[in-house]
Amino acid sequence: MQYRILINSIIADSISALRHYGIMALRHYGITALRHYGITAIDGGLIYKHIKNVEIIVEIIVEIKKIEN
Repeated sequence: MQYRILINSIIADSISALRHYGIMALRHYGITALRHYGITAIDGGLIYKHIKNVEIIVEIIVEIKKIEN
């Protein structure tokens, strides 16, 4: 599942992994949900431009997973 690959990659490779896996996975798992959580850093295809803490990204994805279920 792309979600698990994305989380593992974030933990291993931080922001560069989001650039590799990010666009398709976020389209599938919810740019709308990210906006709902107050993340406005998606701009011109650059993801999480202003987020420096990888743990925050993981927490957001966990919340999206909860919404999904």
